[in-house]
Amino acid sequence: MTAITSALQGMMAASQQVDQVAQRVARTGLDSNATDSVDISSEAVQLLNARSTFEMEVKVAHIANELDKNLLNLLA
Repeated sequence: MTAITSALQGMMAASQQVDQVAQRVARTGLDSNATDSVDISSEAVQLLNARSTFEMEVKVAHIANELDKNLLNLLA
C-alpha cells in the first residue's frame, strides 16, 4: 500500500466520521419522544478530530506526492 493510498483511506474515514456525526445531530431534532440524547459538545469534539485527521492525511498525501516527484526527477 502506498502512502497516498493510505492517506486517501484516512480522508475517507474522516469524511465518514463527519457524516455519522451529522446524522446523529440531525436525528435529535426529528423525534421529540426520542430517549437518545446527543451530547453536542462530544459531537463537536468528534468533528474537530475528524477535521484534524483529514488535514493530516492531506499533508501526508502531499508529502508522498512530492517524494514521488523527486524520485522521478532523480531517475530522469
